[in-house]
Amino acid sequence: MADGCGEEASGQKTPNWGYYEAIFLVEIWADEEIQSRLSAMVRKHNIWDNIAAKLNNNDYKRTASQCKTKIHNLEQKYKKAKDLD
Repeated sequence: MADGCGEEASGQKTPNWGYYEAIFLVEIWADEEIQSRLSAMVRKHNIWDNIAAKLNNNDYKRTASQCKTKIHNLEQKYKKAKDLD
């Protein structure tokens, strides 16, 4: 599921992340309160649920797991690009 496209447990393909959808995800994730909670808590599933709920409230249908995976993949791509400099 490198770019948000893969298979869920049901075996159905998940749609690719759109540009504005990914930007909105990053904006939610980058919020100071979210970052504070992510760094302070060990069990983070509720935080990812809240992030997914904010996306869903704006007509982007994503699960907590999809959001977490997308952020992880974006972080990895950033680190790789940064290392190339």
